[in-house]
Amino acid sequence: MTRINPGLPALLLALSACSGTGAGGPSLLPRAVETRSNAEPVRPAPVATPDAALDAQIAERSHAFDRAADAFERQAAAIGPTITRARGAREGSEAWVAGQVALGELSEARAAVESAAAGLEELAIARESARAAPYTALDTALAAANARVERITAADAALRQPF
Repeated sequence: MTRINPGLPALLLALSACSGTGAGGPSLLPRAVETRSNAEPVRPAPVATPDAALDAQIAERSHAFDRAADAFERQAAAIGPTITRARGAREGSEAWVAGQVALGELSEARAAVESAAAGLEELAIARESARAAPYTALDTALAAANARVERITAADAALRQPF
């Protein structure tokens, strides 16, 4: 039988007295800084106050845009037969020249539409530059103008198809 060294139990007893309950070590729970969010706080959207002067400018520029767009659409309808005749004509013929002239006039009408749309966009750019709150009437007018410009662009492209 082996004998246990009498000093070993005393050594183990002495070492056990040195160990603590573990309360002296760092906590593994999340710290306060780890639980905070770094996301931007949600701020309510600013509300624009009614502005009679801006409303008048929007109405004026929208009306100018509508007049230009109506003129383009009337002109596009009027030159349809001329373009149809020019498509089948040989280059340099009278029908071809008439078609080219009609397309040039249509380009002028389209430039007027784009200029009028730019007038509305200038108002939006000025508000954005001033960091003003979004203005519903302006946004609505601009969206309507942009939709109509897209339709006009499609009509213009259709008239210019292989010419």
